[in-house]
Amino acid sequence: MGLMRSNAKWIGKSQVLLNDGRGHETICDLPSAENVGPTALELSVMSYAGCIVTIFKIIAEKRRINFESLEVEVVAEKPDGSKTIESIEFITKVKSDADQKSLKKVLELTSLTLSLIHI
Repeated sequence: MGLMRSNAKWIGKSQVLLNDGRGHETICDLPSAENVGPTALELSVMSYAGCIVTIFKIIAEKRRINFESLEVEVVAEKPDGSKTIESIEFITKVKSDADQKSLKKVLELTSLTLSLIHI
């Protein structure tokens, strides 16, 4: 993929237009404002969930494990008064004919891969 780029442009009130330089855009906003999009921090949590699904799918394919459905719920805690997220966990739901041991291995490798991603 090489370089990745992102651009953020204030478009009024609390709204920020984000784009990835490849034609995809989204708006971040604050719930206390017009609430037309997720906050930037919520978008980060959403992206984390997307990474988990993508990495799980890639690892499952490499291990020749098929699944019918895959859903990940990310729960991030940012206590009142805190400046950032203090804890995060994810719950994975997979519908597959594969045995539990194989699915747990894919999840383990997914978690390991995620821990190697540093920003």
